[in-house]
Amino acid sequence: MKIQIIHFTTADWESYHRKEMIKTLARVGGDSVDILCINRPIDFFVTPIKHISKFIKWIFGKDRFEKIYENMYIYTPLILIHDLIASRLPILSSLQISSLRRQILKRISLHDSKELICWIGSPNQSHFIKLFPESTIVYDIIDEETMTITGKVIELTKKIEHALLKRADIVFTASENLYNTKKKIALNVHYIPTGINVNFIKSNSDPIPRDIIEIYNNIPSPRIGYLGNVRNWMDFSLLHYIALSKANYSFVFIGAINKHAPINKISNLKNVFFLNKVHYDQAIFHLKQMDVCIIPFIINKFMVNSCPYKLFDYLAANKPVVSTDLPEARKFYPYVLTATDKEEFVRLLEESVKISPDYQIPPEIIKENLWDNRVKQMLKVMDDTVNNR
Repeated sequence: MKIQIIHFTTADWESYHRKEMIKTLARVGGDSVDILCINRPIDFFVTPIKHISKFIKWIFGKDRFEKIYENMYIYTPLILIHDLIASRLPILSSLQISSLRRQILKRISLHDSKELICWIGSPNQSHFIKLFPESTIVYDIIDEETMTITGKVIELTKKIEHALLKRADIVFTASENLYNTKKKIALNVHYIPTGINVNFIKSNSDPIPRDIIEIYNNIPSPRIGYLGNVRNWMDFSLLHYIALSKANYSFVFIGAINKHAPINKISNLKNVFFLNKVHYDQAIFHLKQMDVCIIPFIINKFMVNSCPYKLFDYLAANKPVVSTDLPEARKFYPYVLTATDKEEFVRLLEESVKISPDYQIPPEIIKENLWDNRVKQMLKVMDDTVNNR
């Protein structure tokens, strides 16, 4: 039976962290899967203020409907008011759900030989399941959204998620800790971690662009790299300590800087470099310039549930990795070393810097952690669930 997936993104497609998973799902699923990704909607109040260029492009007909593969499209719908606001106003929510359903049905073909799957990734999207109540509901959990980054429980979100877990036909979790928590509520829960992007590996052998080489000509070795958004889930006290302790190392941060990140703790240090956000296709070339890569996350109730994407990018780039003591990072010992305190972090950095430049992650580790294998598991779960309904 052919599956029609309607996948609701939790961020704009360009910066969507599950982009590679969805593209791999389309590629591996082939003729048995059609995917329509519903991009973050355009509205008349929030979008013109926060994303004016996106609003103007949409008004003039650009980026509304984009073909990725023969079986995968991205669609950006129009709504009256931001869906998080509308979801708390029953009458307005009903109107928007009705409008969204009509817009989506114009973009997909449903018939008896297709099974419809609605795929959401946040409790804040739970109202989307009203669009197609007859569908199979997939709830894809990446982070513990019932908590703030500091570990404080968000009671309303917890209540909404509890109902969602009871309703969902399939629940995927990116970490084993999330799996152990959610299986107490939901029936059909599966632990499927983040994966390695096969195209990222293919680019590993490509020549490094000259402009990137020139950047690193001005950054001394050994270089300690961090790829990803610079946010307040990073342990800046730890970063300050290791940057001071290893003044002969260069610490390079490649990613957008969040306004809440206290970078002032390290930005005045001469051996700290911020390169800001780079396109994901260029990330591998930056990682190839590093001697060691790091995951310096705080350890609290929120972060112990995480499965960092950067961990798999680092492995794909064949780089030694030092991380704080995240449960998902521990699973990759000895290719990922985890530290329980700042002194141990420095010691592990010193050990990792000495590793040969010819260092290689075993091919079998790379292969078993490819997104291709992850989505094959997901497809089997969906097939089994649909056939047993």
